Amino acid sequence: HPNIVQLYDFGEFEGQPYIAMELVDGKNFRPFISRYAEQRRSLPPEFCVYVVQQVAEGLAYAHQYRDRISGEPLNLVHRDISPQNILVSYEGNVKVIDFGIAKAHNVGGDSTRVGIIKGKPSYLSPEQIAGEVLDGRSDVFSLGIVLWESLTGKKLFSPGAGENDYAVLKQIEAADSHVRAPSKVVPTLPVSLDPVVMKALTRDRNKRYKSAEEFSAALRRWLVSVAPEYSARDGSKIARELFKQDIVE
Repeated sequence: HPNIVQLYDFGEFEGQPYIAMELVDGKNFRPFISRYAEQRRSLPPEFCVYVVQQVAEGLAYAHQYRDRISGEPLNLVHRDISPQNILVSYEGNVKVIDFGIAKAHNVGGDSTRVGIIKGKPSYLSPEQIAGEVLDGRSDVFSLGIVLWESLTGKKLFSPGAGENDYAVLKQIEAADSHVRAPSKVVPTLPVSLDPVVMKALTRDRNKRYKSAEEFSAALRRWLVSVAPEYSARDGSKIARELFKQDIVE
């Protein structure tokens, strides 16, 4: 899928495992957010929505993927969606990486030990914390966090002074009361985007978007309503301006 980094080859050479993957000439999404935050600015909402919508497209493909021989659904869930696992090329193309902890439910057993949670604490879904069986809606919640943070330039779930990751998990468990609409945090953001973000971040997964595909469609509708011709070319302008010195180096 064009929104998932391509794996070309893997194996072992002289006892050393290797993976050969597509090279994406660009940055992960974290520096985009942090550089704007350092300048006390927010990323343009159209760009944030464009990037997240592209990620949702890639996830929708993975979630729906079926074994090509048997036709059985693999029920893949990424389980580690975060800004660091989203690449944006200088051409404005968006790719999801690191399916390393994704699990196909019908391939072997889950080797996760009791008490061990896979994924970055600040981007876990409530059902990941609860140790429930996961589906694509877990990735939707994590992607909702990424969207919220890219729009506001702030961390959504983070420990306070003297706190540890346990405090983060408690915040996520109380997501419905903890999460504020983006426009309440940054008043210049369009209010019309609030319901889209908040639905993805609903604690009860039955009230979330039922799939990454549905989330993608909602993001696309919003983007078309405000910038109908927005494309990778527009994303490229932001990437090239923000990292022009890096590109020269």
